[in-house]
Amino acid sequence: MLRDKKVIWQSSRLYPRDGGAVLFGQDKFVFASYRRGIFLTDLKGPEKLAARGRGLYPFNFTSTGELLVSGPRAITVVSSTGKALRRYRYRQITGYAFDETSDTLFFGTPDGMLVSAHGSDLSLVRPLRGIGGMMSILQPSRLLVFEGERSVFVMRRDGTFVAQARWSRRGFVADSGLTVSPDGQAFVYRLTNVYPGSKGGRAVVYVLHAGEAKAHPVYGHRLGPSGCAVGADLSWHGRFAMYRSTDGNLTIIDTGGRSALGLTPFLHSLPGLRSRTTSYAAGYWASEFGQ
Repeated sequence: MLRDKKVIWQSSRLYPRDGGAVLFGQDKFVFASYRRGIFLTDLKGPEKLAARGRGLYPFNFTSTGELLVSGPRAITVVSSTGKALRRYRYRQITGYAFDETSDTLFFGTPDGMLVSAHGSDLSLVRPLRGIGGMMSILQPSRLLVFEGERSVFVMRRDGTFVAQARWSRRGFVADSGLTVSPDGQAFVYRLTNVYPGSKGGRAVVYVLHAGEAKAHPVYGHRLGPSGCAVGADLSWHGRFAMYRSTDGNLTIIDTGGRSALGLTPFLHSLPGLRSRTTSYAAGYWASEFGQ
């Protein structure tokens, strides 16, 4: 590890062809060795093996300095001194999510129950029967979302229902992730049947409102040949979502009126673009730039 081109710390041994994730936090440095486990150091002494096992991943620190380590089937809570404190088995198809603002870990148990863990306190939230997909936390609303191959389910952290949607369009998958409006009342996602290297396809943007169990298509367009990157980005300004696709499409979506305003022709008319097929202009909200 270097600072101002000077070595400030180096491991006590080599880990050839065995690299993994690294994590900084709470005056600690953590790194993963795929075949050995998780190593912890305060950068003043040698690394210490804090969690033994293959395929472990350090994903966060709590505010009290405890390290959260994810494995193939369990999450281990490790103290700042490298001692394993607790171990939680989780359901792989659901995964887990950590809310940093409240120091709360959410995970699905192997028997299908959503659980929250705060320190050593465990609370049962709700059964996950009929809810599929990987769990994550939507910011800034801090809602829990489960995104599956054919469904999305949004709930509050106490387990109460917010919104859900299912789709059965053959060959279509969600590839942009679910994004939430600033007030937490509207959600947008994209379905598409394109994949890296495909010659073309369709993309459809959907809006889902809080309290609803069905999403509404608001904008669709054809996609040209895809390179190695396929996807879209969605950013918010009030009730309006800006849709930016990797093929250069730019559209403003009014989630309240369920309408869309295409800005792609305007972008193509801007001076300085070498070609409308090889060069794109991007659009952003003014609020996305710093003051």
